[in-house]
Parts: sequence; C-alpha cells; structure tokens
Amino acid sequence: MRHLPLLARCGALALLLAACDDAPVAPSLHSSGGGAADSRPSRDFSVSLAGVALRPGVTADLVARVYVDERGPSCDARGTVMAVYGFAHTAATWGPLAEALFTPGPNPVCRVIALDLPGHGASGVPDALPFTFLTLGDYAGAVDGALTRLAAAGLPSRGIVAHSQGGMVVQMLQQQLVDGGSSLRGAHGIDAVVLMAPTMPDGESWAFVESGLAGQLLAAFLAPDQSRFAIPDAVWPILFFSRASDGALVPTAPSGADVTALGYNAPEPLLSALQLVGAPPFPSRPVIGEGIFAPSRGTLLSVVAFDEDQIVRPAEASALYDRLAGPVPLRAFFTVTGPESVHDMFVSNPTAMFADVRVGLP
Repeated sequence: MRHLPLLARCGALALLLAACDDAPVAPSLHSSGGGAADSRPSRDFSVSLAGVALRPGVTADLVARVYVDERGPSCDARGTVMAVYGFAHTAATWGPLAEALFTPGPNPVCRVIALDLPGHGASGVPDALPFTFLTLGDYAGAVDGALTRLAAAGLPSRGIVAHSQGGMVVQMLQQQLVDGGSSLRGAHGIDAVVLMAPTMPDGESWAFVESGLAGQLLAAFLAPDQSRFAIPDAVWPILFFSRASDGALVPTAPSGADVTALGYNAPEPLLSALQLVGAPPFPSRPVIGEGIFAPSRGTLLSVVAFDEDQIVRPAEASALYDRLAGPVPLRAFFTVTGPESVHDMFVSNPTAMFADVRVGLP
C-alpha cells in the first residue's frame, strides 16, 4: 500500500486521522466546569430518534449506534463523525472502522455515530409509506433530520464519512441544501466530508452500471414480491470483498455466518435501488451539480478509492472528486492500493487501510 500525500492545513482526512488545531470549534459536549468529563456514556450506546421526517408527511423512528473510544475520558463535537453506509449494509458495518480509528495514535476521533437508515438494522419503516417506495431522497432526509436531532440531544458532528451508496446520499443532501441556499456547513456545522468509493451521479462514467452488471445483480436478488432487493448472507461477502483483478475473496472478508451473526446485511427498497442505477421509473441516476463541495461551501471534501474495488473504479472516483470539489489548491483524492483494497476494506481490514496513510499539517 503506497503512502498517501500529505494534506496541507485541515483537510477531511486530517479531521479523521490527525489533530486539527486551527479548525473552528463546534459546540462542546463538555460540562462548563473546569476539566469536567462528558456526561455521555463512556461505552458504546444507541440513541433512538422518534418521528424523523423523511419527506413531507412521512416519518420514521430511527436508531443511531454510537461507537465510543472507551480509552478517552471525554469527547466533544470536534472528535465526532457521522457515518453513512452503502447498499445492503447496516450501522453495524462501521464497528471495525471505529475500532481502527480508536487505536492509539495522533487521531482526534473519539466517537462515530452510525445511523441505521429507515427499514435497516434497528430503525423502523416509514409510518405512511410502504418500504418498497423509499427513495435515496428519503435517505438524505433521514441523515438531515438525524443530524439536527442528534445535535439538539448534545451529539453534534463535525464530520461525515460515507461509503458507496451512502456517498450518493450525502451528495444528494448537500445538493438539496445548496439548492435551498445553505450547505452541510451552514445547516449542520459539518467541516469535513470523506466519501469512500462513492457511487456515481448522472453524467459520470460508472462501468459497473453501464456494463449491465449492476442490472443483472439486481435482477438476481429481487424478492419474489418485487418489493425489495435482498442479498443472501452467504453471497454478501462475495459482492463486497472480491478483488477486481482476479475475483478472489480477500482472506480478511467476513463469512456468511459472520454477516448473519453481526447483522451486517439489510434489504434495499425497490425504488431506491432502481434510482441508484438510473433504471425505470427513473430517467437517470441522481443529478448532482458541479462544485457543490467547492471550498466556498465551507466543507472540505476528500474522496478515497480502492484499487481492487470491482464496483467503483479509482478513475471514476477521481473524476467525481473533480466534479464535486472543482478547482482546489490541493487535490484531496486518494487511492488505497494493495491486495486487500476491495470495496468494503473499511470492514475487512480498516487497520491496513490506514496503515500507510500520512496526513499532516503545515
């Protein structure tokens, strides 16, 4: 795995992997008393968010799993990131990444908030909409509402890390906020976003879809009632942990039994999956404008690609970074290489993913 270039000032990966002393301070969870510890639990816990609005007239009861660095006496917004997973995943898949982030070293992250999207993991289905009709826009609404509700509950985030389909959800949320005259920074105080192997919007090349492979896989996993796509637990590792070069499963991949025991897998609604790949009734994949993460928007964007990823190729992720960030003084695009650099490396071997990352400040 090659070293990644140094990141000047306080880029998004710096927020995750190194101290960022010159960043503006977000509201703290610390008590105002001198040296008082955070009153939140010092061990992993869950937060229930009742009635989060997904769209006008549609709500869902959501659950966020909060992974906590148990070694630290306290944690505030500067060390808190929200994590948004990809297709057919749950909040549980962020556990290995959180554990890797919490290992000793120059790393300020002390809390990872992993949201279970509607109908996934511990979260409920919508109250006024069949599960099958959920869209990616509803997922964006869930993230938007959860950020607001968590901040009100004393759990604000300074950053977002999103993977695969989750990267599309974050793009869509930023687009919606920008269209409304705001942004993730303006609405939620998000200083940094890291997109790992993000899926492609309309207008960007995406061989996984354009080759017809994505459509074939969706057809294979369509439930008999045609309301959802469900990947068998035994197949789940093959899709997300196989190498592009030879199709081999990486040795650190979870087994089908692990997927079941750990609750990694979840069905996806019919409409959100069709929207992701731009299949009817959708005229295209989601439309995302250029420059929505330009420096003027206030949120520093990094994009991470994986060399052996068979779903999102590094060249595709690189082109997406340029579209989203526009001209920037320092390009924060990174490719993780090596025999285990598969789509879900953040689950199978996050320690190796970070091992040669070198992020510094001037």
